Amino acid sequence: MKSLQPGIEETVEIVPRPDDTAAAVGNAGIDVIATTTLILYIETACDQLVAPYYESGEATVGTRVEVDHLAPASIGTPVQVSAKLEQVRGRRLIFVNDIRQGTTSVMSGYHHRNVVPMGDFSDSVTHADREPPVIDFWFDFHSPWCYLASTRIGALAREHRVTLRWRPVHLANLMDKIDGRRPLEGNDAFDITDPETLAELAGRCALDAKRVRSATTDESYKQVLQANLTEAVANEIFGLPTVIIQTTQRLI
Repeated sequence: MKSLQPGIEETVEIVPRPDDTAAAVGNAGIDVIATTTLILYIETACDQLVAPYYESGEATVGTRVEVDHLAPASIGTPVQVSAKLEQVRGRRLIFVNDIRQGTTSVMSGYHHRNVVPMGDFSDSVTHADREPPVIDFWFDFHSPWCYLASTRIGALAREHRVTLRWRPVHLANLMDKIDGRRPLEGNDAFDITDPETLAELAGRCALDAKRVRSATTDESYKQVLQANLTEAVANEIFGLPTVIIQTTQRLI
């Protein structure tokens, strides 16, 4: 590992998703961010902090966690995950960590990681020399069936250690492209084509209303949707949600 001195620090912002809750991993009715998920956030922040110092073929793995879960964290509101390198003991790195949501301290404590050669994991543990499986989750934001699937797909991906890619598609446009039957659209209570209405609804769901409003006019999102639409047609997708696992396709 390259020369590394205690004192370096970094803060990572993460927006918790529905599949990050305790309920999503089996603790029914507890719709706050799971302790295990918060620990994963800490591991992510620590790894990102020291990754620029890796030599070729190196990585770090977690070896010890000492944390206090101090308060609940909710879905949709960003959390700030801080990592500070406190000690370097040979190949062992010790970090002090803190997770905050707004002004609330959610978790604090220590995390230990060891520097390891990636070759130790290439065959017997993780087959790191091979491409990991990838799940493409094709969905439309306004579909209730896609919503139900979205609350489970992340946990399934983590359970089976595969990479999950979220692939939003405008279902009505997809139906037009393949000459399919358009879904029923419209809402008597809300005009979801109005950016201000979307922002208001986002705020009710503990999402960042300002970011949602900004996204409605951001051309980059439209370009992603168009690219996904083209790929969905090429993959012969005819309904949403659809999951493609490598070359296997099925409708959930």
